[in-house]
Amino acid sequence: MNYLLEVCLLALTLVTSIAPSVSAQSSVATHADSSFAGIWEGTMNDLPEINLKIQEADRKISGAIVFYFQEREDPNGPWHVTGESAVPLLAPHVKGNTLTFEVQHQRCHGCSELGPNAKFRMALAGSNEARLWNLDKETDSGPGLKLIRQTGPTARAAQTMQKGISVQLPVASNAVAMPDADQKDSLIVTVTDGGSVYFGVDPISPAALAEKIRSGLSNRAEKKLYIKADARTPYASVAKVLDAVRTEGVKAPNLLTAQRGSAETGTLVPPQGLEVLIGPPVPSGSEAIVVQVLNSGQRRPTLKINNEQIPWTTLQSTLSQLFQNRTEKMVLVKAETTLPFADVVDVTDAARSTGAKVVLVTPGL
Repeated sequence: MNYLLEVCLLALTLVTSIAPSVSAQSSVATHADSSFAGIWEGTMNDLPEINLKIQEADRKISGAIVFYFQEREDPNGPWHVTGESAVPLLAPHVKGNTLTFEVQHQRCHGCSELGPNAKFRMALAGSNEARLWNLDKETDSGPGLKLIRQTGPTARAAQTMQKGISVQLPVASNAVAMPDADQKDSLIVTVTDGGSVYFGVDPISPAALAEKIRSGLSNRAEKKLYIKADARTPYASVAKVLDAVRTEGVKAPNLLTAQRGSAETGTLVPPQGLEVLIGPPVPSGSEAIVVQVLNSGQRRPTLKINNEQIPWTTLQSTLSQLFQNRTEKMVLVKAETTLPFADVVDVTDAARSTGAKVVLVTPGL
């Protein structure tokens, strides 16, 4: 089999079919502890397959599920995790020791068109063990996917985990942990690959976003906000969000990113991101280096530092050299809005690796 095809089929299988066989009515031992709250993990090939984070209050369920994509380079090679997709639980319902829920389902891996929701059933099999079945794709027999509930501080943290909209996050090497982004009351603005904007899990127009941000920040001493934008979305979509954020006085939002490489199996990795500034373009008294990111019509855009074109491979070293005799490190990033957001994050990531503050200059400035 073509191994690129094998990877795509596996990724699609992980999204639409959790176990090799499914049972909507399989008997599972009832346990006295019928709480579903916590972090549940299921594995395949000794790697994460799903991560289910559930909050429960008065038998009311909310939460999110993460599907992990695996691939291998040849038939005898090792599997490794290459990506993930997180979606909120929809229409959760508890009856006895059984939880049923739905999730949004894309018609194909990597495309934006949605099909009918995928339906799942989870049944408790012990105090920290459960089984999960996909009710749409398989037969009504089989053991289902084994889930283990994690114990300790990470499990308790799941009760405040915020639901989210699934996007393909840009990858960064110099992001820092941002565990507060997982809190139930954190403010997250999401931009999908198609340019749709969400405040939390609610769709919103860019024009109405500023008012929503103002309301969300009204009773907070710290104006902390997270932007979760798809790597493929045009920077223009993110720039509109940045302008709305700046209007409401948030000068240093956090861009959420994915980490490079795979986490150790069974390890819960907190959200990561890069802090940026969004104006004014040149803070008073500062001497900033200007990096232009220009559409070249090729896979990689053209880079210019202080109007001098440079190769991508020398971006980090060139910035480091320019900062050698400076006490303040400041980089202004001016990117064309037609570029994918991932290109802007790549430049930001390289600049942050030198210890510099990064200012994103949007067309609204």
